[in-house]
Amino acid sequence: MSRHDARIGAPALSHRAIALSAQRLTPRLTLLGIAVPLVVSLVCAFTDLSILFLPWVAFLVGVVSAALLRSWWALLVVPIALAVGTLPKIILISHGLPDMTFPGFVAGFSLFLPELISAAIGAAIGVPLGHELERSP
Repeated sequence: MSRHDARIGAPALSHRAIALSAQRLTPRLTLLGIAVPLVVSLVCAFTDLSILFLPWVAFLVGVVSAALLRSWWALLVVPIALAVGTLPKIILISHGLPDMTFPGFVAGFSLFLPELISAAIGAAIGVPLGHELERSP
Protein backbone atom coordinates (compact mmCIF):
# COMPACT_ATOMS: atom_id res chain seq x y z
CA MET A 1 0.00 0.00 0.00
CA SER A 2 1.38 3.37 -0.93
CA ARG A 3 1.61 6.31 1.41
CA HIS A 4 -1.05 8.16 -0.56
CA ASP A 5 -3.54 5.29 -0.14
CA ALA A 6 -2.75 5.07 3.57
CA ARG A 7 -3.46 8.78 4.02
CA ILE A 8 -6.78 8.67 2.21
CA GLY A 9 -7.83 5.41 3.80
CA ALA A 10 -8.69 3.87 0.44
CA PRO A 11 -8.23 0.13 0.12
CA ALA A 12 -5.30 -0.74 -2.09
CA LEU A 13 -6.03 -3.26 -4.81
CA SER A 14 -3.14 -5.31 -5.96
CA HIS A 15 -2.40 -5.63 -9.66
CA ARG A 16 -3.16 -9.32 -9.36
CA ALA A 17 -6.67 -8.66 -8.02
CA ILE A 18 -7.36 -6.23 -10.85
CA ALA A 19 -6.09 -8.73 -13.43
CA LEU A 20 -8.25 -11.50 -11.96
CA SER A 21 -11.38 -9.35 -12.07
CA ALA A 22 -10.61 -8.40 -15.69
CA GLN A 23 -10.19 -12.08 -16.59
CA ARG A 24 -13.61 -12.86 -15.10
CA LEU A 25 -15.22 -9.99 -16.99
CA THR A 26 -13.75 -10.80 -20.43
CA PRO A 27 -16.02 -13.78 -21.33
CA ARG A 28 -19.10 -11.78 -20.35
CA LEU A 29 -18.05 -8.86 -22.53
CA THR A 30 -17.39 -11.23 -25.42
CA LEU A 31 -20.87 -12.73 -25.12
CA LEU A 32 -22.35 -9.26 -24.89
CA GLY A 33 -20.41 -8.21 -28.00
CA ILE A 34 -22.01 -11.07 -29.94
CA ALA A 35 -25.46 -10.57 -28.39
CA VAL A 36 -25.72 -6.86 -29.25
CA PRO A 37 -25.95 -7.28 -33.06
CA LEU A 38 -28.19 -10.34 -32.68
CA VAL A 39 -30.64 -8.55 -30.41
CA VAL A 40 -30.64 -5.35 -32.49
CA SER A 41 -31.32 -7.25 -35.70
CA LEU A 42 -34.02 -9.40 -34.07
CA VAL A 43 -35.77 -6.35 -32.63
CA CYS A 44 -35.55 -4.49 -35.94
CA ALA A 45 -36.74 -7.53 -37.89
CA PHE A 46 -39.86 -7.97 -35.78
CA THR A 47 -40.70 -4.28 -35.32
CA ASP A 48 -39.54 -2.29 -38.33
CA LEU A 49 -36.87 -3.74 -40.62
CA SER A 50 -36.31 -0.37 -42.29
CA ILE A 51 -34.51 0.81 -39.13
CA LEU A 52 -31.78 -1.70 -39.84
CA PHE A 53 -31.38 -0.30 -43.37
CA LEU A 54 -30.09 2.97 -41.94
CA PRO A 55 -26.31 2.71 -42.36
CA TRP A 56 -25.53 4.61 -39.15
CA VAL A 57 -27.47 2.08 -37.05
CA ALA A 58 -25.38 -0.80 -38.40
CA PHE A 59 -22.24 1.33 -38.02
CA LEU A 60 -22.96 2.07 -34.34
CA VAL A 61 -23.80 -1.57 -33.67
CA GLY A 62 -20.46 -2.50 -35.26
CA VAL A 63 -18.52 -0.01 -33.13
CA VAL A 64 -20.16 -1.07 -29.86
CA SER A 65 -19.92 -4.81 -30.55
CA ALA A 66 -16.30 -4.65 -31.68
CA ALA A 67 -15.34 -2.54 -28.66
CA LEU A 68 -16.88 -5.22 -26.44
CA LEU A 69 -15.26 -8.09 -28.36
CA ARG A 70 -11.83 -6.38 -28.59
CA SER A 71 -10.79 -8.79 -31.33
CA TRP A 72 -10.32 -8.43 -35.07
CA TRP A 73 -12.71 -11.37 -35.43
CA ALA A 74 -15.41 -8.73 -34.92
CA LEU A 75 -14.99 -7.79 -38.58
CA LEU A 76 -16.48 -11.18 -39.39
CA VAL A 77 -18.70 -11.82 -36.36
CA VAL A 78 -20.69 -8.55 -36.28
CA PRO A 79 -22.01 -8.59 -39.89
CA ILE A 80 -22.82 -12.31 -39.63
CA ALA A 81 -24.67 -11.74 -36.34
CA LEU A 82 -26.65 -8.91 -37.94
CA ALA A 83 -27.61 -11.15 -40.86
CA VAL A 84 -28.44 -14.15 -38.66
CA GLY A 85 -30.72 -12.02 -36.49
CA THR A 86 -32.96 -11.29 -39.46
CA LEU A 87 -33.30 -14.96 -40.49
CA PRO A 88 -36.20 -15.86 -38.13
CA LYS A 89 -38.37 -13.15 -39.68
CA ILE A 90 -37.45 -14.27 -43.22
CA ILE A 91 -38.29 -17.88 -42.32
CA LEU A 92 -41.64 -16.84 -40.79
CA ILE A 93 -42.59 -14.78 -43.85
CA SER A 94 -41.63 -17.40 -46.42
CA HIS A 95 -42.80 -20.44 -44.37
CA GLY A 96 -39.36 -22.02 -44.53
CA LEU A 97 -35.96 -21.13 -45.90
CA PRO A 98 -36.24 -18.96 -48.99
CA ASP A 99 -35.14 -20.15 -52.41
CA MET A 100 -31.75 -18.55 -52.99
CA THR A 101 -32.20 -18.70 -56.77
CA PHE A 102 -35.32 -16.51 -56.55
CA PRO A 103 -34.52 -13.02 -57.92
CA GLY A 104 -36.31 -11.35 -55.01
CA PHE A 105 -33.95 -13.00 -52.52
CA VAL A 106 -30.91 -11.70 -54.41
CA ALA A 107 -32.44 -8.22 -54.64
CA GLY A 108 -33.20 -8.22 -50.92
CA PHE A 109 -29.66 -9.28 -50.10
CA SER A 110 -28.23 -6.55 -52.33
CA LEU A 111 -30.26 -4.00 -50.34
CA PHE A 112 -28.88 -5.39 -47.07
CA LEU A 113 -25.25 -5.54 -48.27
CA PRO A 114 -24.44 -1.83 -47.57
CA GLU A 115 -25.54 -2.27 -43.97
CA LEU A 116 -23.26 -5.28 -43.56
CA ILE A 117 -20.39 -3.25 -44.99
CA SER A 118 -21.10 -0.31 -42.66
CA ALA A 119 -21.23 -2.74 -39.71
CA ALA A 120 -17.82 -4.10 -40.74
CA ILE A 121 -16.43 -0.55 -41.01
CA GLY A 122 -17.83 0.21 -37.56
CA ALA A 123 -16.20 -2.97 -36.25
CA ALA A 124 -12.87 -1.88 -37.74
CA ILE A 125 -13.14 1.34 -35.76
CA GLY A 126 -14.46 -0.33 -32.62
CA VAL A 127 -11.66 -2.89 -32.16
CA PRO A 128 -8.87 -0.33 -31.56
CA LEU A 129 -11.30 1.64 -29.42
CA GLY A 130 -11.95 -1.47 -27.31
CA HIS A 131 -8.22 -2.10 -26.94
CA GLU A 132 -7.73 1.49 -25.83
CA LEU A 133 -10.55 1.25 -23.30
CA GLU A 134 -9.10 -1.99 -21.97
CA ARG A 135 -5.72 -0.34 -21.36
CA SER A 136 -7.10 2.73 -19.62
CA PRO A 137 -7.63 2.43 -15.87
